[in-house]
Amino acid sequence: MRRWWRTTDLRLYVAVSALTAVCVSVMMRLWRANWSAPFYYSYDAQGSMAHFVTTIETGWYENQPRLGFPYGQHYHDFPFSDDLHLVSAKILGWVTGGDWVSAFNLYYLLTFLLVSLTALWFLRVCGLSGVMAVIIAVLYSVSPYHWERNETHLFLSGYYMIPAAMVLVLRVVRGQPLWGRRIPTGAGVLARVRSALTGRGAGTVLILALLIYSGVYYAVFVVLLLAVAALVALAGHRSWSRFGGAVVAGIVSVVWFALALLPDILYARTYGSNAAAFPRGVDDAQYYALRILAMMLPATDHPIPEFAELRNWFTGRYPPQAEYPTLGFIATVGFVLLLGVGLGRMMRARGSSVRVGSRRDTLGQLAGLTILATLIATAGGFGLLVSMASDAMRGWNRMSIVIALLALAAFGLAMENVAVRWRRSLSALPRPSVRQIVFVLAGVTLVVGVADQSLDRAVPDPSIAASFASDEQFYAGVEASLPAGAAVYQLPFRGYPEGWYINGTTESDQLRAIMHTKTLRFSGGGIKGRPQTEWPATVEELPTANFLSDLATVGFSGIIVDRLAFQDSGDGWIARLTPSLGAPERISNDGRWAWFPMSNELAKVALSTSPEQRHARSLEITQGAG
Repeated sequence: MRRWWRTTDLRLYVAVSALTAVCVSVMMRLWRANWSAPFYYSYDAQGSMAHFVTTIETGWYENQPRLGFPYGQHYHDFPFSDDLHLVSAKILGWVTGGDWVSAFNLYYLLTFLLVSLTALWFLRVCGLSGVMAVIIAVLYSVSPYHWERNETHLFLSGYYMIPAAMVLVLRVVRGQPLWGRRIPTGAGVLARVRSALTGRGAGTVLILALLIYSGVYYAVFVVLLLAVAALVALAGHRSWSRFGGAVVAGIVSVVWFALALLPDILYARTYGSNAAAFPRGVDDAQYYALRILAMMLPATDHPIPEFAELRNWFTGRYPPQAEYPTLGFIATVGFVLLLGVGLGRMMRARGSSVRVGSRRDTLGQLAGLTILATLIATAGGFGLLVSMASDAMRGWNRMSIVIALLALAAFGLAMENVAVRWRRSLSALPRPSVRQIVFVLAGVTLVVGVADQSLDRAVPDPSIAASFASDEQFYAGVEASLPAGAAVYQLPFRGYPEGWYINGTTESDQLRAIMHTKTLRFSGGGIKGRPQTEWPATVEELPTANFLSDLATVGFSGIIVDRLAFQDSGDGWIARLTPSLGAPERISNDGRWAWFPMSNELAKVALSTSPEQRHARSLEITQGAG
């Protein structure tokens, strides 16, 4: 019997993988996709692309010598714990033979499969039948949240550890152990540790580690739910051992987080902290907070125009709207159901009972977690207490993907309850079995859910491939004209990361340079906040002759002007540079980039100064980075 169940579960995981692949292919129109370009090529997607390029080129993402020349890009100044995604980038880089575009797109597609697999496990723990669990897991993997994040926030798209971590939370709520078998009285310390860290304990440690390394936001969400769940379980089950197990899980999470940030901490101790690299406004936690009605409304690019118009009307009438969290129709129904269950539990007469392990019992647990998650993340909610301690925690609307999991699980349980009641109400013979009714309801749920969640942004824009190809051709031409390792200055200087938008462009656009070259080094992309990365802002204010002389002294072989990043389309700078450097030698096909070689300026500086003088002057210009 045990072997039969294992075989059945294996078939479910195969089924959910196949169905997810089909749904994602249809929703993204993958047969039309241009696989030689990323699916998304703007805004924060470029930051994730640069991480993939750096990891594949250098072995890891923390240091990119080809950016922020001559200082380099040192990501220790912008600490985060998303290393799991970069390990995946490293592995996929090997698989694709160093092709970062293929690795990048492949990882994005893999996030859908990984989410559906872990969601299936969580749903089975909740008690859903195989068929319904598969369908709900697929809908969770193609959640509107996933399309909203897409490759633009690739690491947030990798929310596949949330369902696995929520299994731990559900175990705590149910009063189940997180660790190993019961330890015999009188057992030694080693025996206790070995017992705790084998079996279920090993799984707990692994899940918490992978959760931390998949991103701090999801880890904080789960740990907060785990903490409150432990208190609720203590009140309900009167088990200090179970409460202690949850506390230990919290401590393990903190240890993993400290280990994840240890390289950044050691870097800051050696080179000094750089608070300016990671600025956050005091009101960001409110701006990016969860708004309940906004979460329940259709997406901005819903396939039904009237629904999209409703969302746009709401957005215009009730700002602010940040990141547009949307549950989708099926999850919204489940969310309303859970709110009703929570209200019903509060109104239930004292002394009434619910069978432990029943659907009603599980729905009650999901309702409690949903209400708790909403109270933490909503505007003015308890999450503000965390943000007061660390303003780095601001995107509380991202809790919507945790709520979506709970809501979808509730919807699946409700549909199975409907199937049972439906069969009892049928008087005609022969009556369909509950399993057959569940199969029909699951099919309808899949069709409705996929139709509702097939957002416009899920389909890659064909113009992206044209823009990518234009950049590829331009930078290839620049690189072919220069010796290996040459340095190129990028105009205008823009602090990275998280700078200001200019004409629809972002500071991440300067990272495109390393995506299309192999050896060239560039001035942009150094982490802001240190004088060694912000010296260009001062140099650009000098008279043109001094500006060019300083760039040549530092060692730049030419200048690329991002014309789109200027209000005057770069005409002012082109007019300044042309008398000294001549007309641009190369302009990209889309007219965005203009290339000015500086061979004459380099020759002038070489003739008028010695190498020692140039080195000393370079250190002065770049605040010690030269």
